[in-house]
Amino acid sequence: MTERADYVLDQRLEPAGPDLLGERYISESGLVGGYFASAEVAADRLVADPFGAPGRRMYRTGELVRPAADGALVRAAVRPLSAAQSAEIAQIEFTLSGLPQGAQLTAVPAEPAAGYLVTISCPVQLTAELDLAGLSERARSLLPERLVPAAIVVSTEQPLAADERSELPESIVEQHDSGPDRARLWLRSLFAEVLDGAEVSDQDSFLDVGGQSVTAMLLISRVNVAFGTDLTIADLFDAPSIDELAARLPSLPASAPVLPISPFAGSDQLLVLAEPTGNYSLWPASIEPPAGWTIAHGPDHRAACLAYVNQHWTGFEHLIGPSAPNTDTGLPIGRYPLSYNQEFFQTLDEGDSVGSFSDRHTLVAGWRIRGNVAPAVLQGALNDLVERHEILRTTIQRDGTPGSQQVHPATPVPMLIRSMPVVADPSREFQCEQLLTEIEAMPIDASELPLLRAVLGRFDHHDSVLVLSVHHIAIDAWSMQVLIRDLAICYARRRGYDLPLPPVHQYREYSLLQRAETDPQRLQPHVEFWQQELAGAHLFEMPVVEQDVPAGLSNYAMQGFVVDGELATSTVELAAELRSSPFMVLLSAFYLLARQITDQTDLLVPTFTTGRTDARFRETVGPFLNFLPVRTDITGCLSFRELVSRTRASCIQAYSHDIPFECIEPQVPGLFMPAADQPGSPVAFEMVQSPLAASGDSVGDLRLREVHRRLLVEGDCPDIPNGMLWVLNLVSRSEIIGTIQFKRSEFSLQAMADLVTGYLQVLRQAVTEPDADLNAVEVAFTPKGL
Repeated sequence: MTERADYVLDQRLEPAGPDLLGERYISESGLVGGYFASAEVAADRLVADPFGAPGRRMYRTGELVRPAADGALVRAAVRPLSAAQSAEIAQIEFTLSGLPQGAQLTAVPAEPAAGYLVTISCPVQLTAELDLAGLSERARSLLPERLVPAAIVVSTEQPLAADERSELPESIVEQHDSGPDRARLWLRSLFAEVLDGAEVSDQDSFLDVGGQSVTAMLLISRVNVAFGTDLTIADLFDAPSIDELAARLPSLPASAPVLPISPFAGSDQLLVLAEPTGNYSLWPASIEPPAGWTIAHGPDHRAACLAYVNQHWTGFEHLIGPSAPNTDTGLPIGRYPLSYNQEFFQTLDEGDSVGSFSDRHTLVAGWRIRGNVAPAVLQGALNDLVERHEILRTTIQRDGTPGSQQVHPATPVPMLIRSMPVVADPSREFQCEQLLTEIEAMPIDASELPLLRAVLGRFDHHDSVLVLSVHHIAIDAWSMQVLIRDLAICYARRRGYDLPLPPVHQYREYSLLQRAETDPQRLQPHVEFWQQELAGAHLFEMPVVEQDVPAGLSNYAMQGFVVDGELATSTVELAAELRSSPFMVLLSAFYLLARQITDQTDLLVPTFTTGRTDARFRETVGPFLNFLPVRTDITGCLSFRELVSRTRASCIQAYSHDIPFECIEPQVPGLFMPAADQPGSPVAFEMVQSPLAASGDSVGDLRLREVHRRLLVEGDCPDIPNGMLWVLNLVSRSEIIGTIQFKRSEFSLQAMADLVTGYLQVLRQAVTEPDADLNAVEVAFTPKGL
């Protein structure tokens, strides 16, 4: 074994034969380490060497090469560099220039969505003159975040030259199997990511295995980043399986990438290996670990292995580079600009009693907990949340333009403990719902930090219900699922369980990035679409009957309902048959109801999207949701099947042009103006979905299950800034939970009961007979209380 070895290894980490593609690895004593952006990157790139001495590591370059007959290595690009990539590489290399004479710096694209790698090659005698810490600091200070290298590695031998970035010959493409078969490998991992690890075959429809409009938008953004493509959500709905989507990739303007032959990137299951000096390495679970390394964690999914490395590699910063704490943004505490989402809240600000900053504009959720909850430990875990997620201790300046947000030091979370009546278990579900309804009436002042409250209701030592309430300026439905997941992990860690927390970016980072990346030229086609799409439009309004609110009650109340059994199953099955989402079918049924009540056929009913197209902010708590107008003309529709087709088209168009509503509203100033003289309540219609939702999950010594049913109409509920809000939650293929928030000053309880009855009747007939005459469907419902 020489001091230096260049390996070209295949997917089994075995040497690739002549003229066959493999990934290049460098193993040498002159591999002097370098700067890595995080412990995860180090474990992913400096991996165990199966051919060297026990404990030896090799650098996984990500370069795709083939050994020529004479032993030379011929480099093939991951894909031909785009003009943007070439410009970015030039920017990186220029920013990091100024090395000692004789040293050469080369930047290359890493695997899809992994940024860039930098290699410095120089004689061994020059390595002492390299200031890697200074280089990494210069990169973080002068380069946009997306261009900060994932790794800067030093090698004492000349690397393959930058001008060898050549397009792969067609014959090699065939040998490498780089078309749809290679694409499937990556698509499987992306499908699993957005579907929270669900088992998906290559033939399963994304819409059949739990995918909805929300996760469809998330998946498309991941695919476009990974493959350098420009897919739209329409492509996914038209080709919803891995097989179909993989076959579609090569025909797109930016062809599918030729991915490195790397089991580290493609394996569903990985291990974390450790060696005595404290190094960690990712390793494919299907391949025997090399001598000198022991299994520290796994087999497990890639994300879980990386989280383990981040948590346990405590000496990382002393070994090869600094590792930023989970919550350190690198930004000083101070005032920061608002995101567009926060600006939208400001436009709806009507003071402390109504509007988006009202002390009743809250989001409340509850979880049934099996296991003995220790209140003191829970209090500590709640406080951990406020430390981890800055938005929970952030205030918004409301008295100036432009507005700003300010992060404050962490303070304890108010927590109440309730003793619940001892009753039989079936009645406990009803008591959980009562407790949620009661807590929804509790106010939270938007200026009193933290913006999180908790109530623990205890039936006995092993059965509890936990309710979290957060002011809506700090959270959305997805964020609530992040909170409960992190809370469960923080609680388990305080109980002694060795569970990792994923790294998290803060919401103010998102605010800054959103501002920096809002390119007017890029937005212009979307703005022009909305100008044309919304011309002459007004938000749909449900007719109201104004009335007095009973003394002692707040204005907003909630009507709950359930779509279950055969009706829910038929709704989901029809959506899959029509290559639509359940949301599109449920919204189509609402359109029928709206036409029956108002005779309107040009319907503009807004919804909300997650706003989380950037993977960096998947774990971030904050108000990411975006207000998205959806306009559908159902004039002349003959059947429900045709109506769903029109709804599908209008939704897909809207999703394809999803930009901050603050960029849309100035183009359509009359959007919120009433369309008629009679009073009405504007309606929004949404379906909530998060891949992180807890459903009977065990964390440490507790098991959590979300409380979804909210069927009580007595009492108060959180306010919304204005109008009526329909929210549906697809709990399973046989249960959809719905709630309607409405004003008591506009609707009686009888009117709301009639509305729900009519909606369920319309939905049942529509999904049962989707080809029937629509007029026959509508006669089933005659509104009484509106």
